[in-house]
Amino acid sequence: MNLSHLPLAIDFDYVRDWLGVVRWLHVMAAIMWVGITAYFVLVDNALEPPDAEGRADGIEGQRYWLHGGGFYFMRRYDTGPKELPPNVAWHPQTYAYTTWVSGFALLIIVYYWKAGTYLVDPNVADISAGVAVLISVAVLALGWLVYDGISRLLAGREALLGVILVIIIIASAFGLSHVYGSRGMVIQLGALLGTWMAGNVLLVFQPAHRRQYAAKQNHTKMDPVWVHRSRQRGAHNTFLALPVLFAMLGIHFSFVSGSPHAWQGLIIIMLVGAALRYFFVRRQQGRVLWAIPVGALAVCVALALWLAPPSAPQAPALAKAGATDGSSQTPGDGAAVAAGRRVFATAGCGSCHTLADAHSSGTVGPNLDQVKLAPQLVVQRVTDGIGAMPSFKSQLSPQEIQSVADYVASVAGH
Repeated sequence: MNLSHLPLAIDFDYVRDWLGVVRWLHVMAAIMWVGITAYFVLVDNALEPPDAEGRADGIEGQRYWLHGGGFYFMRRYDTGPKELPPNVAWHPQTYAYTTWVSGFALLIIVYYWKAGTYLVDPNVADISAGVAVLISVAVLALGWLVYDGISRLLAGREALLGVILVIIIIASAFGLSHVYGSRGMVIQLGALLGTWMAGNVLLVFQPAHRRQYAAKQNHTKMDPVWVHRSRQRGAHNTFLALPVLFAMLGIHFSFVSGSPHAWQGLIIIMLVGAALRYFFVRRQQGRVLWAIPVGALAVCVALALWLAPPSAPQAPALAKAGATDGSSQTPGDGAAVAAGRRVFATAGCGSCHTLADAHSSGTVGPNLDQVKLAPQLVVQRVTDGIGAMPSFKSQLSPQEIQSVADYVASVAGH
């Protein structure tokens, strides 16, 4: 193998890009974790009361299933079967651990490695990269302690606990929005809630399973505190799943990560996700609450209108000229500049670049208010990408790229 083309010096950005492949593992593990959780919630909600013989055997619920060309018979025991079989399979927790470990690895690779670019926003808080990383780690650790402590303290008062947890999540988003840029805030809140979920698996579900298994082996009853705690945290993980998934993907939605109202938009969508999860849970229990998806749609429409970028004023003379002579839009005219302003807002450019005309304050890429760019250079950068900036040629049409280039060239450097 000829390696003579390789540089002698290590290109750490290239290495970092390869390490970023761990995102593949993270997404795969998250899919399996959420899928397993959703499956057991479905089974629990679909079980039917057993017959007299089943009740005598300690069966709490049972159901026949038809799937993949075969019949399955599911049973749930309250305290376990009379005789404990030697081959009991435990809930596969490896998916949860893999999701959290790979997610934290991504935090290190993507955000901690270049915290000065991806976490710190001087317009929000003038802190060093090291301080930003320390705050992030502290939020994860202290966040779990607060969540776990309050959940134990309010055991049995689940409605009150739910309200308080929602308040904590809202307060966390608000606080993080005053420490990090919008991208950092989104991913940090997702990591916090993901830590709650993984912590429940490691520090609640697993110990409860061990206690339950040992109690059955010793013919004793399990401490009811652990039974209640497991069910409590299982409900939490069920309703946190969709909000956490959106936070994982939130940085790819410019209407959130590039909005001046990023934390409010994120919280609203998270609440919509939790509500939709509740809709599906109740549907599995036989009750269809159509008001939830209808209300969720209405909230999303209202949110879209609220977060919509401001209308772009057109250059009157050029736009009018283009309209009166019947000619098609050409690069450089007023209509193209106006269209480019819309592309800049909707494609997420503002989440990485500062540009006063677009009301954006991103700090990942160059500050466009400080440089004067030729349209041809912008076209090249948007089409091919450079460094941390990806190529947009698969997302934007050539006309859209030309429009955003005309727009940036007309307002940058002012």
